[in-house]
Amino acid sequence: MASAGPNPKSPNNDSDLMDKDISFEQRDMHKSWPMVKGCALLILTIVVFVYLSMWIFKAFKEWF
Repeated sequence: MASAGPNPKSPNNDSDLMDKDISFEQRDMHKSWPMVKGCALLILTIVVFVYLSMWIFKAFKEWF
């Protein structure tokens, strides 16, 4: 079974799990634009669904 720990045979055990190419100072993972875009898309989808449903029920009310 594979373990998630550092390789005991590695000569440099302390940095076995860390990628040296990642700059932690330049990352910005907390931007809110994807969440705003997702919420706007969800609200727009709900509004279009309600509007389309109302139009269908008005146009075909004799079938219901």
